[in-house]
Amino acid sequence: MSERNTIIRKALRVGCSVLVAIQIVAGLASADERKKVAAFDLEFIDTSGEGNDPVQTKRLKLTSVKLRDLLAASGQYEIVDIAPATDQIEAAGYLSSCNGCEIEIARDLGADLALIGTVRKVSSLILYISLYMTDAHSGKAVRTHRVSIRGNTDESWFRGVRYLVRNYFRDD
Repeated sequence: MSERNTIIRKALRVGCSVLVAIQIVAGLASADERKKVAAFDLEFIDTSGEGNDPVQTKRLKLTSVKLRDLLAASGQYEIVDIAPATDQIEAAGYLSSCNGCEIEIARDLGADLALIGTVRKVSSLILYISLYMTDAHSGKAVRTHRVSIRGNTDESWFRGVRYLVRNYFRDD
């Protein structure tokens, strides 16, 4: 009985070692499979007629950073630094209406994907966050999703991008 227990323990140790090795290899493989994404700053479209508020400009920047952080934390995307393309981005104006110029910019940055987004303010209470992901090599749309949010606060905007990433920009 004691010899049998020893054999079982050894078999369990070997099995556990194999499982750990498989997890390590799978983790390395998944890190290599992450897609490089050029996640551009969100753009603000105000159709409410209320005018531009400097607080919203700041909120737009904060939400853009939050979006990139969430994408990176998903483990599926490697965020490409868009700073080297600042001049191209500024020259393009609104990326959401430049007829795909973001694709070339993303490709020039070495990205596999281009991600642009808009926050459309309909009224002081109703806003929409839309995200558009495009393959930087083929130009084909990969993902396009929108969420309606209520409230014009940092938290409501953050909640909107969290919802989009969690529900539409992850494959797990």
